[in-house]
Amino acid sequence: MRIDHSYKGVAETSVTLYDDGMCDGPALAVGEQYLMYTGKPGNGLTPSRGCTRSRHVKFAEEDLKFLNGLSTAPPVSTIFGRVTARTDDSAGKDQPLVGAKVEIRGPRGTRLATTDATGHYGFNSLPPETYTLTASSSGHRMLPFGTAAPTATVEPRACAEVNINMGHLWPGRIAGRVTQANGAPARPGLVLTLLQVRTSEGKEIADGPGRATTTNKQGEYSFNEVAPGRYKLVMNLHRFPIGDAPYPTIYWPGSRDEVGATAIVVPNAPVPQQYDFRLPPEQKRTQSGR
Repeated sequence: MRIDHSYKGVAETSVTLYDDGMCDGPALAVGEQYLMYTGKPGNGLTPSRGCTRSRHVKFAEEDLKFLNGLSTAPPVSTIFGRVTARTDDSAGKDQPLVGAKVEIRGPRGTRLATTDATGHYGFNSLPPETYTLTASSSGHRMLPFGTAAPTATVEPRACAEVNINMGHLWPGRIAGRVTQANGAPARPGLVLTLLQVRTSEGKEIADGPGRATTTNKQGEYSFNEVAPGRYKLVMNLHRFPIGDAPYPTIYWPGSRDEVGATAIVVPNAPVPQQYDFRLPPEQKRTQSGR
C-alpha cells in the first residue's frame, strides 16, 4: 500500500499489509484509497485489520477532519466509552445503562459525566495524564467484582476508549458449612461451585461455568449477590480427589451426580439460604500413593 499521508508512526512511503484474520477491517481493492488504523504488533508485520475504524476514504470524512486538525489543535485529550448493565449473571446479556454517573480521576482532580440514551459518555479537553474511571448507578456495581477500577493513559491530541460493564446488586445469598464425616469442620480451601439451572429441550440442566468460592478455616462458605433463580451446588466440580481435597465430585445434598441433586431456589428478596455439606469419609490412598 502506497502511503499518501502518515499521521503517526510511519516514515516509509509504502507498507506491506497482511490479513491476520483478526477483527473486522475493510476489504482492500487495488486502486482505492483507505484510511488505515493499524500498527506493528512486535513481529515486524503490519496487519490490515485489528481496528474497526479503518475504512474507505469516502466513509472517513469525520475521521480525516479530526486527524487533519491535530497539528493546530490544543495539546489535550479525550476519553470516551459506553456503560452497560449485565442483565443475566450467567448468560452475560448486556444492555446500555442510561443515566449512569461516570467519574474520571486524575492528578489534577476529578470530573463527572452522565451516560446518554445509548449508554455513552465522554470527557474532552483532558490534560495528557493517566486517569482512573469509575461508574455508579442505583442497584448496580462495576464488574468484575473486587477488581481495581479501569485506567487509561492518554497522550496529547489523542483519545482512549474505556467501556465499563456493571452488574445488578442482587439481594440473594447462599451460605453454609462443610463438615467432615466425623462432624469436625472441613479443611479450608475446598472449592464449591454454584451452577444455574436452565431448561434445555424440556430437561433441566445445571450448566457452567458458574461461580466458585472456597471454604474458610471454619469450613464455611458463602455466595453473595446471587440473582433470583434455581441453582445447584457442587463441590470438586471437574476435579479429581487430591491430598488436600480427597473427595469425589459431590452435589448438594450428598448426590454423586447433577440429576440427583436438589435445586436451590433463590427469591428476589434478602432471604439468606443455608445449605450445609456433610462429607463422606476421605478416600484412602493406595500403596502407590494414588
